[in-house]
Amino acid sequence: MPLDRHHAFAVGETAPLKKRVVVRTWKERLLRKMVGHVRRLIRVMESEEAVESFQNGAELGKGCVIGAAAWCANYGSREHITLGQNVICRGILRIERWRHGTLRIGDDVYLGDDTVISCADRVEIGSLTMIAHGVQIFDNDSHPLDPSLREQDYLALLGRHQAPRPAIPHEPVVIGDHVWIGMNSLILKGAVIGRGSVVAAGSVVTGEIPPMSVAAGVPARVIASLQKEEIPGAETGLPGVSP
Repeated sequence: MPLDRHHAFAVGETAPLKKRVVVRTWKERLLRKMVGHVRRLIRVMESEEAVESFQNGAELGKGCVIGAAAWCANYGSREHITLGQNVICRGILRIERWRHGTLRIGDDVYLGDDTVISCADRVEIGSLTMIAHGVQIFDNDSHPLDPSLREQDYLALLGRHQAPRPAIPHEPVVIGDHVWIGMNSLILKGAVIGRGSVVAAGSVVTGEIPPMSVAAGVPARVIASLQKEEIPGAETGLPGVSP
């Protein structure tokens, strides 16, 4: 996770509780001003590059916001990645070279810093879903489990093996609407997370999480229900929050 003052929502200047008077020469003030301009220019350039990677590699809905550290690595055609309207993406979306999967993200989805989505099969993320910082979603194993095949795979990636990369297991990942996935969770191939569910921080999801559930652990297990009658204030009628 990026540890700087511009990270996520911690934007803006900070100061010690006890203010100190710092006297700087005009040369120091000028240098600080120049450094500030250069830093701002670098951030603008990084943001422009990030936006360009999404414009070239994905089909974008209206109102999408792309973070400066985000990136779209699509080795297929643009239609392999689709973002709905008003998506905030601060992470990395990747269609794998060895198999061009399909990534579909609904409307009003949040993807936090250091989120990585690796797609070789199919990844679907429903609308109004929040994916926190450091979450990784893989619909594939990345490498073979067999040691000899894994060696061949690694050497092929380095260009030191004449044979192509071996077959790598993959299964779709489906995440429903109104889901909240906590920080540093790992969602693996074949995972299905039902509508309205919450995945606790640091969990590893390998199977199916029913709708309106709280799941936690390694592997993730259901630890609580979020049925409407059990949620304080649910009687006010949040849109779409129902089993």
